[in-house]
Amino acid sequence: MSPITYAVPIYDSGVTGTVPQSNLSYYCDNPQGYYPEVPQCNTPWQESSTPADSQ
Repeated sequence: MSPITYAVPIYDSGVTGTVPQSNLSYYCDNPQGYYPEVPQCNTPWQESSTPADSQ
């Protein structure tokens, strides 16, 4: 009988590397900038309640 291997669950917040969808502003560290000027983020997006236009 072969051993059973279990896969580690992967949880996707749906935010990293995708286009954020809401009224909040999103800032990216890599590359640095706000959405939509930065269309894709290599790190998790940081939510901000202050619009990017006011930054």
